[in-house]
Amino acid sequence: ASAASYTAAPEMTAYNVTKAGVRALSETLSAELRKFNIKVNVLCPTLVPTNIIKNGRIPGRYSKLADHALMNYALTTSDDVAKLTLNRLDQDELYTIPQIDAKLFWLMKRASPSLYTKFLGTSYKLFK
Repeated sequence: ASAASYTAAPEMTAYNVTKAGVRALSETLSAELRKFNIKVNVLCPTLVPTNIIKNGRIPGRYSKLADHALMNYALTTSDDVAKLTLNRLDQDELYTIPQIDAKLFWLMKRASPSLYTKFLGTSYKLFK
């Protein structure tokens, strides 16, 4: 999935919705497949250096910014994320949220969804 499945970042509507769908599908499959001893893990990272910029459909005005962020602000590597995900799957953990920023967004959203949305809207207005 992605941290986008719960962060609801502005101007990423289609991406957020598809990632939320993947998270919901994974949670459902985890429940349904448990009786067969099949484990499911939902990976919800923020920035991970991958080829998403090259292969994705990020609007032109954001592609340079996104590429810069991936190369300079990613708090992990794709190898570390893969290792952590496999370890969490072995531990029968449903979620892998590898970075501190992703964990903070997760906790903020769960603790106070309304306040989180207000914070997001205010931040969006300031940085737009």
